[in-house]
Amino acid sequence: MKVERHSVEDVRKNVGQWAVAAGDGPIDSHKVVTRHGAERLVIVDMDWYRKARKAMKDPTDL
Repeated sequence: MKVERHSVEDVRKNVGQWAVAAGDGPIDSHKVVTRHGAERLVIVDMDWYRKARKAMKDPTDL
């Protein structure tokens, strides 16, 4: 999975488009969100998130 870095401002502009694209199938990248150059959070595909939670033996109802 490739990783893309995006500023908070970029996320605000594009999160709607990313959500629509995710509805069409798995996203093709993890999106690292930065603020003032510091990595703050990651946006990942829901299936990837569920698999990661399951692998950590911490499944979610989401």
